[in-house]
Amino acid sequence: AEGSPVSAPIGGPGQCPGCVRPGLPPQPTAANPSDALFLDPAARQQYWLPEPPGPGFPTLQDFWDRLRSGITEYRVAHTVTGPDPIGVVIPASVRMAADVDEKVIRLGRRSRVSHSPNWSGAAVAAVDSSILTQVVGRWIEPVSQPSGTLNPARTYRSSLWIGFNGHAAYLDAAMPQVGTLQEIIYVSGSWQPRHWVWFEWWADSQGGPIPPSVLPCYLDLPVQPGDTVWCRVDLVPSDPACPAATFPHVARLCICVEHPADATSPASKILVMPFVIYPPVVNAVRVQVTGSTANWIAELPSNVWNPRNPWRLPRLGTGAASDQPVTFSHCAAASARKPGAPLIAEHTLAVSRRFHMYSGQPRGDASLRPIATSLMPRISDTAFGIQVDGSDA
Repeated sequence: AEGSPVSAPIGGPGQCPGCVRPGLPPQPTAANPSDALFLDPAARQQYWLPEPPGPGFPTLQDFWDRLRSGITEYRVAHTVTGPDPIGVVIPASVRMAADVDEKVIRLGRRSRVSHSPNWSGAAVAAVDSSILTQVVGRWIEPVSQPSGTLNPARTYRSSLWIGFNGHAAYLDAAMPQVGTLQEIIYVSGSWQPRHWVWFEWWADSQGGPIPPSVLPCYLDLPVQPGDTVWCRVDLVPSDPACPAATFPHVARLCICVEHPADATSPASKILVMPFVIYPPVVNAVRVQVTGSTANWIAELPSNVWNPRNPWRLPRLGTGAASDQPVTFSHCAAASARKPGAPLIAEHTLAVSRRFHMYSGQPRGDASLRPIATSLMPRISDTAFGIQVDGSDA
């Protein structure tokens, strides 16, 4: 039909498989603001823009209203070379970060607080035979600093993201995710911070080879401390370019970075037009996501390229201590009977699980100092803070 989206691949060979809708709508102007595009049902369908959830889903609707307003630029999703090594073979014996997480982070009945060696954050769970099909969140990109004993040979990394399926209470722990990466490297006598926007569909390799398709991809979208990052992930039926038998459902990602005016640049709000990623094939099996949980996470990523030189967690905040917690806001998810079905309910932090990061040490030792803490009480039913102190000495 006229106006139907036409798909094109995103990323390079071996990267997270997916597709974009080529072409852009006319760039927003004062006479043709971004609100008009989002409010046009035909344009939403053509450009894969998110649908308004409606008044029955107040947090999700408020996120949609705020996301669509004031956009200054539309971009087609395009991947760029990120900070990760290229062409390095990842041995099958390497365990990825979430191989540990899934054994630690559980939505148990007795306690709503867990320990993790590399995650801190919050999760909500699906209920009553439904699945979670939408998750949104936003945060202000933090300043990052080296922490602990400084060693120029070390690299500091952290990531902030939202996504699905971050625990092992269900059989499938495959996780579509989108967020930002904070990295600090030692160059020419000083520590240099760098920030990236990334996405991936992580899946457990079960001890087998780790395919490049489950590793992070980096978007051509600048982000720096002080920017507001808006993220949304939807589980939807397969996109028009792919047969449903191959991809029963896919993840549609939406990310926007809002930059306040400063001494060197004017205010801007750049939206990467929504794009689709497909569940990857791991050990000859295409994974699927169950939509069992939605997550808002600060993570210490695993260095799967060189496990003997693990990355260190930076301190997030400008002070000598982490006196500026990262705040996740608009923390909400929606449930449905299946991807593409009408939304049933909105889920917020009012009923949620928290977890703290304990420097990779065994859980259960009360004497261990957490290196990232999900702060309680929460700020509200839709916002909470994470204090990221960084790796200890």
